[in-house]
Amino acid sequence: MKREDIEKAAKVWAKDEITKSRIERGKRAFKAGANWRINSVWHDAKDVPQPFRAFVILHDTENDFMMLTQHSFTCDSDYNVIYQENDNMIAWAYIEDLIPNTEE
Repeated sequence: MKREDIEKAAKVWAKDEITKSRIERGKRAFKAGANWRINSVWHDAKDVPQPFRAFVILHDTENDFMMLTQHSFTCDSDYNVIYQENDNMIAWAYIEDLIPNTEE
């Protein structure tokens, strides 16, 4: 190989490596953003949901798997939420936050 061929091959290799590096950073950023979006709708079990909004509860069961249940709650005569945290409740999310956004 001539020196020019070696330099040309080195430039092509460097360009390919930079492109691969950018693609990998883009993939990691996309995955991090997707995970943030998924996790952002979940509230800590100690947080109290707003009245009259449907939500689901994420439970930790004895069998080491998680289960979702829909939960409705009642209010007292002054419309104060009557809410009790379950021992095996991990988190909860409003159902409307889990529904995909279909707006363009």
